Amino acid sequence: MEDFVSRTCCFTGHRPNKFLWGYNEDHPDCLEYKRKLKDTIVSLYNEGINWFIVGGAVGFDTWAAESIIDLKKEHKDIILEVAIPCRTQDSLWPKKSKERYKNIIDNSQKLTIISHEYTNFCMQQRNDYMLKKSSVVVAGYMEGVKGGTYSTIKKARLLDKRIIVVGEKATQTKLNF
Repeated sequence: MEDFVSRTCCFTGHRPNKFLWGYNEDHPDCLEYKRKLKDTIVSLYNEGINWFIVGGAVGFDTWAAESIIDLKKEHKDIILEVAIPCRTQDSLWPKKSKERYKNIIDNSQKLTIISHEYTNFCMQQRNDYMLKKSSVVVAGYMEGVKGGTYSTIKKARLLDKRIIVVGEKATQTKLNF
């Protein structure tokens, strides 16, 4: 198990509305941010990480998953696992987000479903699962924003995980916890 964990990375990050560009993925800052995220993933792959776990949410999770799917075209040994909090995660999403989500699921090698129905704890349980299975956490975190990403980073620190933060405008955000 230790060998598996040592070559596994998970992702935690904000939904699009927490970023300056919001849902405008054509915004230059968003394009630069996604490039920096992809560069981070490539760097990790070059270090020997080849199992990537995403939570399947809109925003950062989606961008990470799509970058991984793109890299899998060149690197067949990459594994994409989607760990979702519940089966109905996408039930209220717009059509385009649902289509992207389905594409991510269809291009993953493993789907982990934490709960068959939504509960007050399924999101945190999903995050805990990903942390348990990973040695590296890549976070899309904007300084000062509280919520699931903030909590997951705090827990990752307590668990002594390596944390890489892809900050706003593709800069490294300093963690002040």
